[in-house]
Amino acid sequence: MARLAVTSRWGLTILAFGLGGALGAGALSAFMSPTQTLAPMALLPAPVVEKVLAPQLLRIGTGAVTGAYFPVGGAICQAYNARRSPDAALCVALASGGSKENLEGLRTGALEFALVQSDWHYQALHGSAGYGKARAMPELRSVLSLYKEPLTLLARGDATVARLTDLRGKRVSFGAPGSGARVLMDALQRAQGWRREDFKALLDLDPGAEADALCAGKIDVAAFITGHPNGLIARAAQACDLRLVAVAGPEIDRLLADNPFYARASIPGGLYPGNAEPVESFGVAVTLVAHARLAPDTVAAVVAALGADLEGFEAQYPALAGLAAEALIHDGLTAPPHDGAAKAWKALAWR
Repeated sequence: MARLAVTSRWGLTILAFGLGGALGAGALSAFMSPTQTLAPMALLPAPVVEKVLAPQLLRIGTGAVTGAYFPVGGAICQAYNARRSPDAALCVALASGGSKENLEGLRTGALEFALVQSDWHYQALHGSAGYGKARAMPELRSVLSLYKEPLTLLARGDATVARLTDLRGKRVSFGAPGSGARVLMDALQRAQGWRREDFKALLDLDPGAEADALCAGKIDVAAFITGHPNGLIARAAQACDLRLVAVAGPEIDRLLADNPFYARASIPGGLYPGNAEPVESFGVAVTLVAHARLAPDTVAAVVAALGADLEGFEAQYPALAGLAAEALIHDGLTAPPHDGAAKAWKALAWR
């Protein structure tokens, strides 16, 4: 495995996997002219073409280097690069600002693939909510649904919060404004018919501050949105007595029926001290998407590489554990399947 730090106005870091040796200037010469650098390559505008494109680099937009999306993107590249032919495009995972920035990268042609939360996936396709009708992306195509990021409600053990309805009268943090947790908690509040005055206190702390406030006894319940296991939650649960709260009921059933970009999710038992049993919730799916202009054979090759050793792919990162074919091709995928993805799904007998 080789790492290349690249400076650009996106602040991208490139991670190249599965090359069978160090990646140096000689290897890069196969993908660019002597006067090119990776930074301007990543920023080229989308070419005006009608035909599909087969690029020299497969750039996957992920997220922050310290987050989950970056290693997941790296795992995709590792699986693909290990099986690619010598003349096939090299896959690289690029650190980014997350879903919205990744979608913009697809639009401009700066990325071939992107990891995108399923609610952003839906909003970009339809130009709804915060994405904007003028920037709708009808050319967005689904490739795979990878794993869930469930709404995770964590309560102090002494707060007597056994179920969702027990949040009334408690000191609750909904998460920082604009965060994924806040978006889901606002949706949950509407679904449950809660008002602000139903809570003793309603805060908007970021995840680190929430964990500290729980253990310090300053709040009773905090909301997170994350794949599991999560290191921050694990450390907090070791430091003080905390309990996961199930997010389920008829109101949640209606919320899911009305919002196809959300999906049911279960937080496995035994991941955190004091939480031995699985806990039901809902959340967003982390989806792999591409632009319709990307060549079908290119997309099919990536999906085929993952399908060839799904267990090996799962083992690359904890959040990927337990992938199921039905979920891979359905959960949170509201954009039409890319032609190449559909071809690979059929070849793998995923249905």
